[in-house]
Amino acid sequence: MAAEASVDVRARIAMQSPSALQRIELLESLAGVKSNAVVTALRHNARSEHPALREVAERLMGQLFGATWNRSRAIAPPVQPPSSDDGKAD
Repeated sequence: MAAEASVDVRARIAMQSPSALQRIELLESLAGVKSNAVVTALRHNARSEHPALREVAERLMGQLFGATWNRSRAIAPPVQPPSSDDGKAD
């Protein structure tokens, strides 16, 4: 890989490389970069079976989006107005 490879190229390699160490190195080089390609690479590697790779991806996602980036939040059910008894259609 060329030393001046673009962010998109580095992110793509960080998803495709068979070497976990190379992926970690590439992800570290992308720290703080907000782009679709980087976020996709981080999300992809956050599901990795390799614990060190997963930790790096999760840490970098936390740096980009805050510590609660992967916490699920309760979604309130939709509120509907009560039905009208006057017989008129809305």
